[in-house]
Amino acid sequence: MKSSFFLVPLVCLFLLWPQLGRARDFQVCSNFASQPVYIAYGYMTKEAWVSKGWFMIRPGRCIPFSAPIEGGKFFYFGYSESKNAKYEGDQPFCVDSKPFALKLEDPSLPDCESKGYQVRKFKSFTLESARETRLFLEPPGGAELKALPYSEAEISALEEWASEGDANAKAELAKRGPKAPAKPKVSNPSDLQEGPSAPPKDTGAFEVK
Repeated sequence: MKSSFFLVPLVCLFLLWPQLGRARDFQVCSNFASQPVYIAYGYMTKEAWVSKGWFMIRPGRCIPFSAPIEGGKFFYFGYSESKNAKYEGDQPFCVDSKPFALKLEDPSLPDCESKGYQVRKFKSFTLESARETRLFLEPPGGAELKALPYSEAEISALEEWASEGDANAKAELAKRGPKAPAKPKVSNPSDLQEGPSAPPKDTGAFEVK
């Protein structure tokens, strides 16, 4: 792969394409521990070949997609940031070196190149009959960890990811709302004491002079 084939990460929560068929939900997950993976995916409709990319999957995370995939089969192409892992098959799809969403009648090399695109060979994956399917991408030496969807991650993990600039983690934290304050545990009724009728005057930063 040429060094000029640099891919700009695109983070998304959901992809909504005009309804050409029943929308199918799926998640693509990265079992890498220390580097992101970049992917593009594609599928066929009765009229065209659709491909979209590039999406950055951060280490140990899953990103959700929704697309009108007919027949339950979609295709994907991906690689790790260090280029030591690549996921490809034998189905050609047109791609671009920057974020793209293509809908073409012919994904062959001549047609792609005539439109200024490149061809990558995508790997097929069949969605399960269940409402949502997860596809796990693993390093060459095997899984370094088990990726989790944002919806299943602990608050502490989401906060750490959000501090790294992960927009999906921030969205999930906002969705869950503020954490409820912990209720104090009372070991003995005698521990309950009536407080003063009014709090002492605040002489801190918000004191009005």
